[in-house]
Amino acid sequence: MTDTPPSDGPSQGGDFDMIGALDWKDGIATLPGSDLRFRMTEFGSLELVSDQEVKGQEAEPNHETLDPAQSHTPTPPPEGQSQSSTAAAPANVSQPGSSQGKGMAELHVNNNNVFIGLAPATAPPTKKRAWSWPAYLEEEKAIAAPVKLFKEHQSFPQSRNGFKVGMKLEGLDPSHPSLFCVLTVAEIQGYRVRLHFDGYPECYDFWANADSWDLKPAGWCEKNGHKLLLPKGCKEGEFNWSMYVKNCRGQLAPKHLFKSLNTSVTPSGFRAGMKLEAVDRKNPSLICVATIAAVVDNRLLIHFDNWDDTYDYWCDASSPYIHPVGYCEEAELTLTTPAEYKHPKSFSWEKYLEETGTQAAPARAFKPRPPHGFQVGMKVEAVDKRNPMLIRVTTIVDTEDHRLKIHFDGWSAEYDYWMETDCPDLHPVGWCQKTGHLLQSPNGETHFESVMNLK
Repeated sequence: MTDTPPSDGPSQGGDFDMIGALDWKDGIATLPGSDLRFRMTEFGSLELVSDQEVKGQEAEPNHETLDPAQSHTPTPPPEGQSQSSTAAAPANVSQPGSSQGKGMAELHVNNNNVFIGLAPATAPPTKKRAWSWPAYLEEEKAIAAPVKLFKEHQSFPQSRNGFKVGMKLEGLDPSHPSLFCVLTVAEIQGYRVRLHFDGYPECYDFWANADSWDLKPAGWCEKNGHKLLLPKGCKEGEFNWSMYVKNCRGQLAPKHLFKSLNTSVTPSGFRAGMKLEAVDRKNPSLICVATIAAVVDNRLLIHFDNWDDTYDYWCDASSPYIHPVGYCEEAELTLTTPAEYKHPKSFSWEKYLEETGTQAAPARAFKPRPPHGFQVGMKVEAVDKRNPMLIRVTTIVDTEDHRLKIHFDGWSAEYDYWMETDCPDLHPVGWCQKTGHLLQSPNGETHFESVMNLK
């Protein structure tokens, strides 16, 4: 865990932003000082586009976007690779079925200078039979992860995605989970929405499921006593949702679209300000002194004492990452004390609670959930975190008590990564087909066959 200054806006990386060096408009990027134009492919790499393509491109079926052309979140590089190396994303272009008909532009950065090279175009793919889950499972002699293993928010939704492009709402910043921001729906795909931070560049856009707890209707923050981070140019104390929407010529997302408002709240012993011991999810080997910063519905906002809010996260009482005071001592584990604490080696909970005038969360309030039932080899559908507009055919290749290591079928193992078993980006086989979302199959093709019968 490193100490970084808090931010008043969406998260920004410290390295040179290669994607940000391009001028983006309507999903098309221009390299300053040249006539070259690019767009993001389904693999997250950059593709050269011609003038005719720019003029004639249309929005893809089953998509609804703010702009005539799709615009997507710039893809971060694979883990362990600096953002200053190349603009490539997980895409094995030499694999059968993933060939592109034209050269792919690769941007490289050296001392903040941008260089362009063209990867050679490969031969067009041979015609193949349409991909399908049943045939693929039979071919691979594999099984789909049983639906019963998934949480409600991961499984098949019971209603359609009612959000429309241009609707405005409030929601959490994924990079700063303590911040609620003004958002606009920028794109619809199946049961997912791409959300844009009003007043900020689209490179900060993020994807969420339509039933995400993180999304709230306009006015929710004011009603529930939470601070709303306003768009640039809006003054504190003068912001009014009605006037703002009128000036933007937008519309408010109707309250009935927010599933979180229908959540039944279970009484718990947790209160804001209580202390506990919590795992740093960005550095899972660390268990740290933490505080419950907020309690909303059945969820807790965990904040690490004397650290900035980029390490905060929301969870519920069943989370395996929170523990009562004294857990580390009892389990003979090292407890990480607050940053800049005067006497870390002689840390005592009794003394610390007295110094801070706080109390420990009661042990009875913690309801740890049992380990999951996922097994190695099971097939699922999962969002590609490096290119989050995409959902791919995925295999579970390793497991821990509360985490899964996933592999994108058809891609190199270097793109494998761990995810939480309750992550909203994990879905059962058939989720894309059921919700009308595009699915990236192992042969590099985009698979779409909607059987939506949702109400």
